[in-house]
Amino acid sequence: MSALLSQINNTAHQGAFGHNPRSEPTLAQLAAGNYKKGVVMVKGLSIAIENPAYTYRKGMDKSGKEWMCLMQAHYGYIQGHRGNDGDEMDVFIGNVPENDTVYIVNQKTADGYFDEHKIMLGFLSQQQAVDTYQHCFERGWTGLMSVVPCTMTQFKWWLANGDKSRPVTLDRLPYAGLERLDSVIWGGNDGSDLASHSGQVHKLLYQIRQCDDTHQALEPLSYNDLVQELGNQGFMYENYDALVVEYNKLEKKAKQLLMVMQGAASSVKPIGVTVGKPLTKGGVANVVAWFEMDDGQAVGVFFHNPDKTPKKIDPMDEMISYKWVLNKKDITIAVAPEQGKDLIIRTVAKRIMQLVEKNHDRFVKANGDKAALNQAEQDLTAKVAEKQATLKGLQDDVAALQAKKAEKDAFTLQAQTEADLRQREAEAQAAEAERLAQEKAAKDKAQADKDAADFRLTGSNLPADVAAAGGQQDLLASGNQNDKEDAEKEAFVTSTQEQQPPQPVSEPATPTQEDQDREFLQSAIDEKINILDAANVNKLAELSKIYTQGDMNGLIKQAKQVAISAITRSVAQATANIG
Repeated sequence: MSALLSQINNTAHQGAFGHNPRSEPTLAQLAAGNYKKGVVMVKGLSIAIENPAYTYRKGMDKSGKEWMCLMQAHYGYIQGHRGNDGDEMDVFIGNVPENDTVYIVNQKTADGYFDEHKIMLGFLSQQQAVDTYQHCFERGWTGLMSVVPCTMTQFKWWLANGDKSRPVTLDRLPYAGLERLDSVIWGGNDGSDLASHSGQVHKLLYQIRQCDDTHQALEPLSYNDLVQELGNQGFMYENYDALVVEYNKLEKKAKQLLMVMQGAASSVKPIGVTVGKPLTKGGVANVVAWFEMDDGQAVGVFFHNPDKTPKKIDPMDEMISYKWVLNKKDITIAVAPEQGKDLIIRTVAKRIMQLVEKNHDRFVKANGDKAALNQAEQDLTAKVAEKQATLKGLQDDVAALQAKKAEKDAFTLQAQTEADLRQREAEAQAAEAERLAQEKAAKDKAQADKDAADFRLTGSNLPADVAAAGGQQDLLASGNQNDKEDAEKEAFVTSTQEQQPPQPVSEPATPTQEDQDREFLQSAIDEKINILDAANVNKLAELSKIYTQGDMNGLIKQAKQVAISAITRSVAQATANIG
């Protein structure tokens, strides 16, 4: 429970009907109203609570019959504000007193006429407010005519300025931003002289500006703005013959009104009027009239035909003005507080022209400043466009240079690549040439070494001597190979003999002449043919002749090809020595 609700509950039970030792008032006291009530402040309103919630409210009707109803909420009245019945304004307080929305109930009599207003404060929704209201009367209660929600500021304005003798409607409440406007009263012979605000129009205009947070009174108004406002509300053009006829008459009346406004003005003059085509919404026809002033200001008037046939405008129908705007600010509450009741449109025209003239200086200055700002904005916009164009040109130049650089880099890279390939190819060729040179040098060195070895062997550079020496070397190499093979064979035989059982020793055989010759040749080969004495040379020469012509086994065939040149040379040398 909030602190405010707790305070309200405690205060409610301080009265005669509260939970306290006091006795309940008599019917006479009830009729006179002279009994104890609890008084509390809610949203700046002083409220006297007669009956706390869930207590019985009692009374006597005009016929003398007593009645009694259980109250579903705290019930009392707003002090200092009287309703249509002459008593102070009745009010119900719900469980959410902090809520800023107020629900005004228009109550009717049994025969359907307006009776009085009932105020519902502190309810979460309109349905909750209606249910509470209905349950505070007898079953089958039919006194509810309508309910109008509004803000607390609108409600307070209505308490101060509204007509309590008629049902409240939304169009009888001030538009947002004008709730703080003091009650406007016009007087004089024709009702066009300001009686409130010390009779000074500039004070009224000052209050209007205080309520104009977005400076709509200084915003120029065009004809299209008026039409668009109706369009935003869902109005549409419709073609009705009757509307066309009355539309022509309305144009004539608007021009007459223009003349009235021109006559009422001194410093600012209306210079023209435009009447729009009829638009309809929900079967109600609307027409707008736009009055243009010579200083750039404008006045807009909204007309409708709220009779039994709103879609059809008869020649005798009167178009009612229900909304007036100065520039873009709704000032209906200020210039037509009577809400159309016995209001002559020419009177409103005179009133509004007074506001137009008082608004002139501020409007001209604001729009002059705005024009200067607009011009400065245009100049800056042009400069921005110029700088953007320059920037784009520079960006294009940068892009072109980057493209050239990329092309040059690609060409340079290609040239570098080709140069690298040529360099690598040259290096490969040089490496190959070096390899070949090294191979040739190695071959030359090997040949030189060979020639030197041949020279050491033969003592001669003659090809025949070198070839003979080469043959001897080959014989020696072959001998070495044979020695190796013989050693392997001997090792194999030895191993075989060791594995075989010992054989009986036989008498050595007598060697034949061929065996002796073989032994001699074998020994000559084993000694690498170093036997150069005459007897051996002769013997080698003799054997060479014999076995060259004849048939010799594998040993002689092997030695013949390798040793024949050396033997020949040795024989020749030995023969020379003998000779």
